[in-house]
Amino acid sequence: MSEMPSDWPITNTEHGMLVAFGEFLQQHGLLEQLRQVPVAQKTRELVPQAKLIEFLAGIMSGIEHLQDLNHGPRPLVSDPVVARAWGLKRLVHYSSVSRSLHACDAHTVAAVEAAIARFSQPFVDQAVHELVRRGQPLVYDFDLTGQPVSSTSTTYPDAAFGWMNDQVRLGYQLARVSLAPSAGERIWLAGFHHPGDTVSAGCLKELVLAAEKQTQVRPRRRPELVGQRIEAQAAGMERTRRLADQQQTKLDALRQTHTTLIGKHYHAEQQLQAPIPAGKQARLQVQADGWQKRLPRLADQIAQAERVLAAHQAWLAEQTATLDQLRAWQAQLELDNQANPNSPGPVIARMDAGFAVGENLAWLLEMGYGLDTKAANGRTTTAVCAQLPRGATWEKVDDNAEMVLVGDHHLHGCPYPLTVAVERFKVGRAFKYATLVRSGPAPKLAEWFVHYNARQTIEAGNVTAQAWSRGVTG
Repeated sequence: MSEMPSDWPITNTEHGMLVAFGEFLQQHGLLEQLRQVPVAQKTRELVPQAKLIEFLAGIMSGIEHLQDLNHGPRPLVSDPVVARAWGLKRLVHYSSVSRSLHACDAHTVAAVEAAIARFSQPFVDQAVHELVRRGQPLVYDFDLTGQPVSSTSTTYPDAAFGWMNDQVRLGYQLARVSLAPSAGERIWLAGFHHPGDTVSAGCLKELVLAAEKQTQVRPRRRPELVGQRIEAQAAGMERTRRLADQQQTKLDALRQTHTTLIGKHYHAEQQLQAPIPAGKQARLQVQADGWQKRLPRLADQIAQAERVLAAHQAWLAEQTATLDQLRAWQAQLELDNQANPNSPGPVIARMDAGFAVGENLAWLLEMGYGLDTKAANGRTTTAVCAQLPRGATWEKVDDNAEMVLVGDHHLHGCPYPLTVAVERFKVGRAFKYATLVRSGPAPKLAEWFVHYNARQTIEAGNVTAQAWSRGVTG
């Protein structure tokens, strides 16, 4: 139930949009759900959940520090219209909010996450249904954003030094995935809080699986692609097995020669002990000395052959394990398809270069996703630019951007060909280059450029997400 009195007068406010947000969240039940979350703190005048709601209002107003509730340029605490819109009797001092946040534990966090998921689900369902109805692709945007804290702080749990805002800072990384139903529109699906030394590439799979869980949509898996890798793996194993067999044959021959020489040397030594003609003894001594000299060299050759054979066998065992994993992965994808016979149209994974290591791209393709990203390694751009023909025609795609289509290209770590194009920007008198990467046929270059760069609007939503995550978990 709302904690606001029913006889409050209507007054002016400097927080008109925040009032609208509060009314919206009340109408759709999120604030009532937040009033039910467990907070291990005694109730005095106001329940601790009311301070949790006040904190959310402050985040949505754009505060950077909790004390801004009272001491910011337009403090919320002195605005009763905001309190009423957010269903609160009044807004309290930030120190009281801080004490309630400090009392929040893992159960609180889990309950808040569940409340937000329930609140978001109808909007997610509506957006997905409309996209599927119109036959348009679902576009997931992936992002990892640093959340720096004071470098001298020792109170933030699991904080670590990492790359944030173009420098090394102490803090966290926030991995987020959102759905982009249309230009300028974004629905947050899931997020994960990680130590500051976390990198983008390691976050992709958890974000994809979380997005599928939230949208209840997954594309048709591509076990046939894994089949190509299985065939290539089997062929590689056959080569390794052939090399191992050849090395075993060589080793057997060396061991046989070694045994034969030992026998010959032994018999020669026995003969030299008996009385024989001087000429024969001299010739036999030369032979025995030669065999004696050959034995250490043969022992070294046998040891080297054993090492090479062991390396082939170890590599074959590793290849066998990989083949077993590929077959299990293919079987899992086939089961996914059996359980999801009516998969929707294309689902696009749009992400920056940090996510786009070759292994991730292969996994996404096999999971059924289309790709829209940039090459993760600058050496890729250097290599691709070196392949451009002299006099390549650059197409203008923005005020200060041009692109040229390259076509199919294999990125390191990804066994499947991808479509690449080079873009360049003029900075001063010099050009800077990057490589855009997609799966499937290339669209018009201007459309490609605009579609990829539309993901940059994800940054705007991270401010609210970062602050809420810091407050509840910190």
